[in-house]
Amino acid sequence: MFKLYKILFFNSMMLGTFISISAYSWFNMWIGLEINLLSIIPLLKSNKNIYPAEASLKYFITQSLASTIILFAVILSLTSSEFIPNNSDYWLMMILNTALLTKLGAAPFHAWFPEVMEGLNWM
Repeated sequence: MFKLYKILFFNSMMLGTFISISAYSWFNMWIGLEINLLSIIPLLKSNKNIYPAEASLKYFITQSLASTIILFAVILSLTSSEFIPNNSDYWLMMILNTALLTKLGAAPFHAWFPEVMEGLNWM
């Protein structure tokens, strides 16, 4: 029997994907990626095997670290200019892009992605 929670989390995962794809700002893209994170973790877990649990833990830790880096970049950009030099906008955008590419699993920040996909139970 198909469980109802899987339908709910799959629909919220699709919503997060659509929000990320149609985002006009960095904040909206980040919100969509966080919705994906929160909805895919219950879909990845499995009580029958240890490998899906390990893969979901790797996924969660990687995504949480990337979200922390995004928040760090946003907080740095919002602090007063007396603490940060004038040419810091380039570096803040590099930090933000690095974190977003890590969350997306895009190259060259995709080292975690094959390990997570290998450990998943697709059925």
